[in-house]
Amino acid sequence: MTRMIERWFPCAEVSANSSAGWGSGTTEIGLFPWFAKRPVAQAKAAVVCSLLPWPEDQAEQQRLQELVHKAMSGRYAAWQMLHDEILKANPEGASVLDPFSGRGMIPLEAGRLGLEAHGVDYSPVAVLASTLLTDFPLRDWSQEPSLPFAEESDALYDDRPRLHIDVRATLDEVGRRWTAAMADYYPEINGKRPWGYLWAIAIPCQECGNRFPLVGSYELRRPSQKRGRKGAPPVMDPGQSFYVEADPAAGTCAAVVHEGPPTRTPTLSFFELATDRVTVREAERARPPGC
Repeated sequence: MTRMIERWFPCAEVSANSSAGWGSGTTEIGLFPWFAKRPVAQAKAAVVCSLLPWPEDQAEQQRLQELVHKAMSGRYAAWQMLHDEILKANPEGASVLDPFSGRGMIPLEAGRLGLEAHGVDYSPVAVLASTLLTDFPLRDWSQEPSLPFAEESDALYDDRPRLHIDVRATLDEVGRRWTAAMADYYPEINGKRPWGYLWAIAIPCQECGNRFPLVGSYELRRPSQKRGRKGAPPVMDPGQSFYVEADPAAGTCAAVVHEGPPTRTPTLSFFELATDRVTVREAERARPPGC
């Protein structure tokens, strides 16, 4: 039997759905990052065209092409029609084998069509990724016992998949335990928790005696411009910076975060190449205002 993929492939639909939306693979990459991202639209088209025939009759060819066009309009578009057509073309049953499956995009799309699929890869990381993407989501978890830390839902009827509920409960529990374990290091201040620390060498000021940090750059995030998608205006990011504000009376200093590029000279502005030590004179010139 001549297969459709040997004669025709929906290149235009794959290209149109690969940049954004259901066919981009963004949802799948969010579940398990992978160095070689492949759009799921490409995988779906490859599976469908490999299982459908390419008949001799031109009218039948056109009918199957139109079915594929319709199926490529969404993740589960024309699912029943496509599923029935694949089984009709493969009366003894259809299964898919990907011998170099990576994180399993081909088996995933075959599984979404309700077909038996197998993936093989030498990398154990790839096997883990494909298990998370193609095996666990397609299992029936409804009979599994409840998690001991899962909270009971107040809703009369919860139509979310059981796997979704358990994963959400597990992530929430990890978050609660992490928050409790790290509370001494990331205390809540004004209703918010810090996301990082500023580590710096500190030297005493020759005038006030207070110590202040030596920081080589005040830039936290560089300015950038992102092109708008689907007619949306471009996104202008002014960037983010900070500076060190000293309080001589209290003998303390604090980092003040602001939008845009740095507005002050860093406290650490010069290194001696020979000894790799900070030149105190240069550091004193750039000490925080008020110190």
